[in-house]
Amino acid sequence: FLAAADLWLIETSAPLRARQAQALAGLAPSPRWADGLGEVPGGAPLILVANELLDCLPVRQFVRDAGGWAERMVGLGPDGELAFGL
Repeated sequence: FLAAADLWLIETSAPLRARQAQALAGLAPSPRWADGLGEVPGGAPLILVANELLDCLPVRQFVRDAGGWAERMVGLGPDGELAFGL
């Protein structure tokens, strides 16, 4: 699998590319960089991991308890730290 893989990272920041190159040095397959998804060659199966993109998307989560459905939200707890609430 790895022998057939091409590893592409999409990163527009030159300093972050340099840090990624340092962190991934010696990795096989060697990573290549693009400024956008349109620069990644097509025509092959794709496994896309979009960590930073997913972090930026708005999410609404709902949970069900004995009283029915409620939206789960993030707010400040009694100690001033982030906490889940309904």
